[in-house]
Formats: sequence, C-alpha cells, structure tokens
Amino acid sequence: MSPDKQTVYIVSIVTDSDMQEMLTKYSTGEKKAIGNWQCAQTSDISGSCYATGPNGKLVYISAGAASGLPMENVAAWGDQLLSQMK
Repeated sequence: MSPDKQTVYIVSIVTDSDMQEMLTKYSTGEKKAIGNWQCAQTSDISGSCYATGPNGKLVYISAGAASGLPMENVAAWGDQLLSQMK
C-alpha cells in the first residue's frame, strides 16, 4: 500500500514460463513502455506493469487506486521495489 493509503500494489514474482507468456503477451489495456517496465492501463484507477527482476524472473505489479493512477507512479514504485531486491 502507498504511504497515503490511496493505492494498493500486488506484486508477483513469476517463475513459470507459461504464466510469464500469458501475463506479457495477453495483457489488456493501453500499453506503454516506462523505463524498464511495460505497463498497461486498464482504467483510470487500475493497471499493471512488468519487468525482469535482478534474479531474471518476471516481476508483475497489479495496482489499483481510489482516484487517478498514472502508470508512471506504478513504474516508479516498481523501480524502488527492484532496488530492494538486489
């Protein structure tokens, strides 16, 4: 959860190759590359981003917010998460 308790992040470390393909190939929403992240905005208040983590596994973030949720915020949060995974 974000410090302001307005956004919820759900993180999955995906090791199964079939699941990785499903999450990356068949995601819905408006797709956008932000740094190392591939993001898909599914509504004004929800979306997901994924990137390859330092362990070579797929890091998948699903996020939802009480109000507007820019995917740049999700990617920035993901960058912070990845920096802690090293």
